[in-house]
Amino acid sequence: MLLVWFVYLQLLLVAYRRRWRSTVLINRGGSLGTEARCLISNMSSEAIYLTSLIAFVTTDDGTYRQELTDLRDLGDGLDSDPRSRMKQGPLKPGEYLDIGTFHDLILTIGDNEGLGSDEKWVASVRSLELTAVIVYGADDLLAGARRTFEIRHTDDDIQICPTTSGSQQIRSRRERRKIEQLLQDSL
Repeated sequence: MLLVWFVYLQLLLVAYRRRWRSTVLINRGGSLGTEARCLISNMSSEAIYLTSLIAFVTTDDGTYRQELTDLRDLGDGLDSDPRSRMKQGPLKPGEYLDIGTFHDLILTIGDNEGLGSDEKWVASVRSLELTAVIVYGADDLLAGARRTFEIRHTDDDIQICPTTSGSQQIRSRRERRKIEQLLQDSL
């Protein structure tokens, strides 16, 4: 009888923890090349708010960090879904946000870093790491997900290849404080 109660308690605990855990997927869609779309998906049981998107680009010359959520220069108008342009906003469970092509993301980073926004810059990029920073539920600390994409250069094409099968979830207190510090540094 004690074993039955233990199994029942374990099932309740697992269900409770799953309900209060955020799960965000950063993925590539539509193509294998640089024209592939970058998608941020909410796989949590509750809504999330995407507060920031931080990119780390590695080239032969070094690593560059760029916050892609910059509300200072939105241009003249917003698309039909303003979240795509701002790279920020709420996502319902099962909803995704298209933040543009990998090519456009890489060009934006090069332009913002003053390194150029041409094909020579794109050819110098070796990897792109994206960190989605989110607010989930009533928790005080930020959460998020991180995924690295390797940029493979062939003779006639460039391919975007994820280095892992899924996004690394940022859930530990230590990692959550790190991303909070990253955001503080960019203010």
